Amino acid sequence: MKQTVGFLTFAVLCYGQTAGITGRVTDASGAAVPSCKVAVKNVRTGIERLLVTNELGYYTAPLLPPGDYEVTAAMEGFQTAVRSGIKLEVDQVARIDFVLNVGAVSERIQVTALAPLISTEEASLSTVVDRRKILELPLLGRNPLDLISLAPGALPNPRSPNGANINGGRDSTSDILIDGAPSTKIDQGDTLMTPLLEGVEEFRVQTGSFGVVYGFAGGVVNVVTKSGTNEVHGSLLEFLRNDVLNANNFFFNAAGRGKQKLRYNQFGGSLGGPVVIPGIYSGRNRTFFYFTPQFTRNRGRDLVTTTIPTEMERSGDFRQSGATGGAVPIFDPATTRALGSGFTRDVFPNSVIPASRFDSVALNILKYGYPLPNTPGRANNFVSAGATTSSNNAWMARADHNFTPVNRLSVRLMRSNNSSLKPESWPGMPAQAGSAAAYNRGPDTALRESAVVRNTLSIRPNLLNEFTYSVLYSESTLNPASKNQGWAQKLGIKNAAPYLFPNVAVAGYSGLFGGNLSVEGQVEHQFADNLTWVRGAHTVKTGFEMRPMYFRNQQPGAATAGDFTFDTLPTRNPSLSGTAAGGHGVASLLLGIPTRATLSINDQKWGGFWRYWAGFAEDQWKVNARLTLTYGVRWEYTRPRTERWNRQSVLDLSTLRLRFAGENGAPRT
Repeated sequence: MKQTVGFLTFAVLCYGQTAGITGRVTDASGAAVPSCKVAVKNVRTGIERLLVTNELGYYTAPLLPPGDYEVTAAMEGFQTAVRSGIKLEVDQVARIDFVLNVGAVSERIQVTALAPLISTEEASLSTVVDRRKILELPLLGRNPLDLISLAPGALPNPRSPNGANINGGRDSTSDILIDGAPSTKIDQGDTLMTPLLEGVEEFRVQTGSFGVVYGFAGGVVNVVTKSGTNEVHGSLLEFLRNDVLNANNFFFNAAGRGKQKLRYNQFGGSLGGPVVIPGIYSGRNRTFFYFTPQFTRNRGRDLVTTTIPTEMERSGDFRQSGATGGAVPIFDPATTRALGSGFTRDVFPNSVIPASRFDSVALNILKYGYPLPNTPGRANNFVSAGATTSSNNAWMARADHNFTPVNRLSVRLMRSNNSSLKPESWPGMPAQAGSAAAYNRGPDTALRESAVVRNTLSIRPNLLNEFTYSVLYSESTLNPASKNQGWAQKLGIKNAAPYLFPNVAVAGYSGLFGGNLSVEGQVEHQFADNLTWVRGAHTVKTGFEMRPMYFRNQQPGAATAGDFTFDTLPTRNPSLSGTAAGGHGVASLLLGIPTRATLSINDQKWGGFWRYWAGFAEDQWKVNARLTLTYGVRWEYTRPRTERWNRQSVLDLSTLRLRFAGENGAPRT
């Protein structure tokens, strides 16, 4: 359970994916100018928000989309003042003050901002990665989140390319928001939904002193996607890598093979602008769209070098299996007998095991698991250039509609579908070399979908509300080459599940890995509402957030067809030492005597459910023209995880028995 209450003396006027403008209007003597009309205009969309200064001369425009703005202050009896060239970045609060001179309203004094605005309204430590950096810095794979490490104190997540460790904290303590919606895995900091580079306007990495609007103490990454404007803009892109442009790989060259095949293409485009239906509807200054698709195709060939049993060893002949090519003594485990305080065994004549002693399951494992060597020698005697492929189809669509200048609705959809296939260690064989899921042949798939709906409404000129709903869905599958083919039964392994080829480790040789079979899914909803009230010298903000999160996993397990280890112990003489003791892993396999054997009876089906609630309140008090005090409080509660079928358990130390959730009076959490 996580329950947090915190008091902070810093905060901001904006929530997540928006920005804000605040300031004070005075006359030439420094006196406040109340009831002055202030217009804040987005120059790209033409949307204008009208405000009036309060009795202290202050105005505040929160919840503005990042972009280029122009602010105008007009009051009867004074010249009109205009500030243009204002660039608002995500989660920024700009201070724009005006000093009005006596004159006619028709007289205009215009000032264009040339330098970036200095932040004087917030105390957070943050780094903005703007559109120029995103476009111009080289990114292999065009993943904009690779640029998180530009922020001081932020490092890439070593477990995933789509996360961050901020200020030395764990990745699970950082929140990565895309258009204000969470995008990270429930129990980790990995980003399940990677934003498309062509669709990202900018993002801010907040590493410290961020306001009570945010939870998760480690850090916050705010990504804001692009939206349409009054002008139609589009782009086409193609990025490629090809072996025609490369030199040969060192290892391919050493093996006498041609250049490693590489066909990497990443292509797509974008289109955005006002929604216009000729003769029916014109969305200029009102309705906008943006769409970007991206497709990735990677076709290559990786060199896979393995060490497998020789033809002589497969036939039980170990006369050339020594380190220098000589014979290895093989001792018969069936002759084990006591000798003094130890044991001894008889040697097989000429280091050859009679065929009559071969185990039928072992012969099937050698027949279906290992091919014959294709390169001379005992070590690194099989070389293959296996094909590797991966494909990704992704797109992002966004629509923004302004019912009125103070009532805006935004909808953003995103989808990514990925499929990958790793190279075969041994072409046509059901198992792969190795002993971990990284050697899964595939094809493995990953589907990610995300949707965000946000409404910003000005209830009164000094009272604004923002409501957000988002949903994140993901599904990943691992599909090994030996999937559901009944290999345990074909090999003769009794009482084993038919899902996969067994895992077999042979000392001194590349092991056999049947693969990892699983289906994993996650759904995360978010409901959030924030209210901003401006009164006098105070700007009060309150809000709440709720995230119900579901996770499911079905994984039969890699050892359900058996997990076997064959080393030299069963076929060596325990009364001797050194090379004279002999023994060989393949000999132990042929005799069917493993040193370790595991058979899992497991059809894992698991479904977890989390609930997260948070609430906050803060007040920004402009004490005087040079001092602003911001203070607030945030409360968070994460309900302990429950499991759908009550399969969670804990060891009861008093009885040394497992207690299962929801049974015999035990809680479900």
